Amino acid sequence: MKLFFILITFVFGQSVSDLGTIRAHFKVANSSKEKANAFYDLFSEEPSSSALVEAYRGAAITLKAKNSNDLLHKKKYATEGLTLLEKSISKEPKNVEMRLIRLSIQEHAPKILKYSSNIQEDREMIVAGYKKESKAVQELIKDYSLQSKVFTDSDKQTF
Repeated sequence: MKLFFILITFVFGQSVSDLGTIRAHFKVANSSKEKANAFYDLFSEEPSSSALVEAYRGAAITLKAKNSNDLLHKKKYATEGLTLLEKSISKEPKNVEMRLIRLSIQEHAPKILKYSSNIQEDREMIVAGYKKESKAVQELIKDYSLQSKVFTDSDKQTF
């Protein structure tokens, strides 16, 4: 029985720390090609059972597109990453953290992609749900909002 509790603690503790690592890499992934690649490298080829982790994977693949020099690879990565992100959000449409991930991608997406239709909706959901989120997610939202042009000064005071 003791072994069972140790195993459960290890498994759940591991996934939480992994999520912390993913969030930390996500915060800085857009700052350089090297950091984007490090974020991408966090994810194995096997899909996760967590829609949230898959949303982060979609963001990492999308950043891979941004940093690719080959036009065909850019299109492939962008399509794959955005599809994965949207699929994850469709599984948990009220997940504030996933909405932040999408908002950050849409805010920085090239206009040619025409991928910006959810910015306002996501911003509103993030602001409305902020206080219900964990401290880690609140910190992620606050940090992102400080450099974002999407959030108003009033929104930033909420955070």
